[in-house]
Amino acid sequence: MSLRNVEKEHARAYRWSLRLLSCLGEMAACKTNAALLALGNADSIINGARFPDQGLLFANQRWRAFYHCHADEAAHPDEHGHFHIFTDVGDRQWAHVAALAIDSYGQPLHWFTVNRWVTGGAWFETARFRELASEAFDDDKDALAGRWLYAMLMLHQADLLDLLNQRDARIRECCGSTGTESTFDRRDIHLLSKCDVDLETKLGKHVCGQ
Repeated sequence: MSLRNVEKEHARAYRWSLRLLSCLGEMAACKTNAALLALGNADSIINGARFPDQGLLFANQRWRAFYHCHADEAAHPDEHGHFHIFTDVGDRQWAHVAALAIDSYGQPLHWFTVNRWVTGGAWFETARFRELASEAFDDDKDALAGRWLYAMLMLHQADLLDLLNQRDARIRECCGSTGTESTFDRRDIHLLSKCDVDLETKLGKHVCGQ
C-alpha cells in the first residue's frame, strides 16, 4: 500500500472512530445502548422475534438491520443477542452481510457470517463490499442505533472483508461436487466465519495512536 493510501486509510479510520465515539456519547447520556434502542418498549423478548418489527433502516436506506435473541443457541456464553445486518443489492433485494453479537451489557462481542438458509434473500458478493464502503453516508437523521451500526461497519471494514473472504472459503470447502446453490441450503452448515471485536483497542489505535 502506498504512503498516500496509508494516510487516506488512517484518515478514514479516524473519522469513523470519532463518529462512533459521538454515538457512544449520546447513548451514555441517555443510559442506553444499541440493543436497548432496538428493543424499544418491548415488554418481553420472545426467542427469535425481530426488533424493531419492521427492521432498522439507515445510511440512505441502503442498509437494514434487526436485533434478536437465540438464548439456547448462542455462540458465546456472554451473548445476549445479535444484529443481523443487510444491504440493498438492487430492486430492494436485501442480502445479509454479517451479524454482530452483543453481550448482556450491550457491548459488541464479535462479527460472524452465516449460510444463506439462515436469513434467506440474495447472497452478498464479497467483491461488492469495498464498493459499498466507499459510498459512505453520514446522516444525522438516522436513528441512533442505525448510526452506531453504520459507524461499526465502516470502522471494521478490513475485519469484515477478511470475514467475508473466510466465509467464501468455507463455502468452497463445503461445496464438493454438489455446487454452491445446494450448499447454501444445507442445514448442517450454519456459522461460516467469526472474528472478535475489541472496540477499546481499535478506538485507542485510531484516536489516540496507541
